[in-house]
Amino acid sequence: MKLSSFIIAENENWVALNKPSGLLSIPDRMGKDVSLKSLLIEKYKDIYTVHRLDKDTSGLIVFAKNLTTHKHLSLQFEERQTKKIYQGLVTGSLPEEKVLWIFLSQNIRQKTEP
Repeated sequence: MKLSSFIIAENENWVALNKPSGLLSIPDRMGKDVSLKSLLIEKYKDIYTVHRLDKDTSGLIVFAKNLTTHKHLSLQFEERQTKKIYQGLVTGSLPEEKVLWIFLSQNIRQKTEP
């Protein structure tokens, strides 16, 4: 697995990568599967997780190269200043043409139940 093929952009403070489906963003609890973060640590030594994508999700992911940048980028995510765009790919066909409008939102039950 060649890390350089995933890198979209980088500077001295951060690196943005195109994470493929099937690759962990960060190590799992057992630590036995390859993760994007483990590959980055091999290359940069110090690397900080700003956010993650699920294993089966592909997309742009950003890691910080120092603590100052990590705090800055993490705060942007926390304060919802980062614009996220989700796109789904469906294969197969429906028996008839339909338009589906589904909006992603937080799990409201989780917020209200103890």
